[in-house]
Amino acid sequence: MVRPVIPALALVAALATGSIALADTMSSSACSCAGPFGNRDVSPFAHPGYVTEVVPDRTTTIDKRRRTELAGATVKVAAVPGVTAEWLQSLVDDHLSTRASSADAGWDPLALDGITAMVAPDGDDFAITIRSRDHATAKEVLRRADALVVR
Repeated sequence: MVRPVIPALALVAALATGSIALADTMSSSACSCAGPFGNRDVSPFAHPGYVTEVVPDRTTTIDKRRRTELAGATVKVAAVPGVTAEWLQSLVDDHLSTRASSADAGWDPLALDGITAMVAPDGDDFAITIRSRDHATAKEVLRRADALVVR
């Protein structure tokens, strides 16, 4: 009866080691499963060919009268196998928290101070809404986002 237990223990050990290696791979800075959005060290907008559309994001307030102001932009990004809204949100959050003030990222709408970004599914694709409470920053977000669209 001891003999069948040894191969079973070996299998459990191999599976445990494999799942540890998989967890290490998933937490690393690059994941090949997510294609162009797999490298956490690169902005999700570093591959503008995946940007399908940019729409101005406006907010409306009603205080004695109705007023609509520019708040930023919604950037629509083509879906890629292996990418989920949660993965993309995690990538955006990581980029905002560690690289938002990069001096060399004058093209990146995520590289501005005082912005927020929210990823949502949009049909088969994703919509990344980037907002700022500051009007000048919101205009700059829209300008940079518009420049990403390959025409």
